[in-house]
Amino acid sequence: MILNRNLLSYEGFQEEFKIIVDNIDKAYEKVISVNNLPSNTVLVIIDMINGFSKGGNLYSKNMENLIPNIVDISTKFHHNNYPILAYKDSHEKSSIEFDSYPTHCVVGTEECELISELKNINSIIQLEKNSTNAFLSYNPEEVLKKHFGKENEFNNYVVVGGCTDICIYQFALTLKTYFNEHNRNSRVIVPVNMVDTFSANGHNDDISNILFLNSMIANGIEVIKTIE
Repeated sequence: MILNRNLLSYEGFQEEFKIIVDNIDKAYEKVISVNNLPSNTVLVIIDMINGFSKGGNLYSKNMENLIPNIVDISTKFHHNNYPILAYKDSHEKSSIEFDSYPTHCVVGTEECELISELKNINSIIQLEKNSTNAFLSYNPEEVLKKHFGKENEFNNYVVVGGCTDICIYQFALTLKTYFNEHNRNSRVIVPVNMVDTFSANGHNDDISNILFLNSMIANGIEVIKTIE
């Protein structure tokens, strides 16, 4: 079905969008303490690298603004001895992804590197990815098994970074459905103040955040305000 543009000014359309915003507002009321998270919780950081947060073709001020909150949560996970995985875009010059996005994060450039603010957290396990879906590069369970020897131990994940509607959405949804496929209980948490997306013509950051956070909620992902 092709969207009828007349619906954009239709009162019913506005009412539906308000319902979606209300869903996000309700989720935004929830705050979790890191000390209340079970010990089998993993922090997954997506694309907090120079190419998105410091400079380059896909740099976004919104991503840069995430740095303090993500450094804070990473430090807390480190001090609590919780695993931390950091997925980083890393493309060859011939990457097929450049058919869809401007050239970015080419292997061997500083754009691929983790932001300096996270480099001193030595417990972070860094993983390279060649697509917007980090799960397809490294299944986190396999990584955790290699490092901790507990294949089925970790089923609680906190996902942070960017972009909300692309890499965060794809990873969180794939992770949640992976557990569903294997009929295993899981908890995938996305703190609103630790994810964001870019703003561009035809891509409003607020609208994109709202729609994709709402879709995550509908798919069983726990969207909350923050983790303290």
